[in-house]
Amino acid sequence: MKRKIELEMGYTCKEFTKSLQGQFTSQTDFRIHQLAENHWQIQFDQEATVDLKIHPAAPRKIGMLTLPVIKASFQFSHTKDHQQTQFFSTFSKYFHKGGG
Repeated sequence: MKRKIELEMGYTCKEFTKSLQGQFTSQTDFRIHQLAENHWQIQFDQEATVDLKIHPAAPRKIGMLTLPVIKASFQFSHTKDHQQTQFFSTFSKYFHKGGG
């Protein structure tokens, strides 16, 4: 089953890459292969893959505050719904920003 999901995230491309190649890679069973700048393939559960691409988007402005934004595109291949849910559950743990 192929499925594409797009998210807007409060990161710069550099921050996102650092997080992806940091704890998300070292503390999970996901195998990440960089295909190009801002483009990766993530493998898990034998044949399951996620093609991940990011690119900058227009920043969010709130009064005097400007926040960076990227668009992240996730293209799943050879996955079932429960595998996609599991992927985003883990992904969210490493990429969620917010206050306490």
